[in-house]
Amino acid sequence: MPGETIVALVAVYVALEEIALRKFIRRTWGRKVKVGSKMRLVFVVGKSENNLEMSGIQEENNSHHDIIQANFIDTYRNLTLKSLALFRWTDRYCRNAKHILKIDSDMKIDLSKLMTVLQTTKIPDRFICGYLLVNHSVVRHLDSKWYVPFDTYPNEHFPNYCQGAAYITTHRIGRRIARVSVPPNPFPIDDAYITGILRESLGEGIERRIISFKHHYNQTETKVMKGDFMKYIMTVYVDGSGDKEIKGTASLKNN
Repeated sequence: MPGETIVALVAVYVALEEIALRKFIRRTWGRKVKVGSKMRLVFVVGKSENNLEMSGIQEENNSHHDIIQANFIDTYRNLTLKSLALFRWTDRYCRNAKHILKIDSDMKIDLSKLMTVLQTTKIPDRFICGYLLVNHSVVRHLDSKWYVPFDTYPNEHFPNYCQGAAYITTHRIGRRIARVSVPPNPFPIDDAYITGILRESLGEGIERRIISFKHHYNQTETKVMKGDFMKYIMTVYVDGSGDKEIKGTASLKNN
């Protein structure tokens, strides 16, 4: 994408085998990513031990040119590797992206409203915006998907971090993350590692109250904007199919 200004690189984390879900996103909220929109939509996947799935993802990318595939088996415990792969790909192939939105595949986002916020708000280059988890406890239960062994991380609480359902950061932060060495065994909780442990080790703080919502929307929209950034632009699906929406929202808070 040489010479092209990308205001938002929208990176969807999706399992390699979820072909139908990628099709759904492309024909629904992802349709707004068009030539000249100053956005780019990509799907971040790993690898599979199934040769048919590997051939299929190559054919899919040949058709849509929107797949980032990294060199690891696509599992939940490898999400940290997926995040690092995204930031390294961006640093190498999409350096003109001002912002990077990481979003899970069971979410939907209003890209028009996202662009309005990004283009009308002065955002510092040291910026991570997400639903902030404060003093979050480390899970030690062996049967939990969020289990972290004591020898992997001995502290009782994580540094403050952004919930992984969705967060936005800038090119500067993405570049710094991309240049970090990967440990032999990836940290199992990607959001806590990327936006908490790794962010803190890089000397980056979490900016708070940095978004000023002084826009000319109708009264209802303005109330939502002032209360909660992502409540304004995003809702979450029950099962990722897009057929059912749950009450409530996932949120990137501005405080």
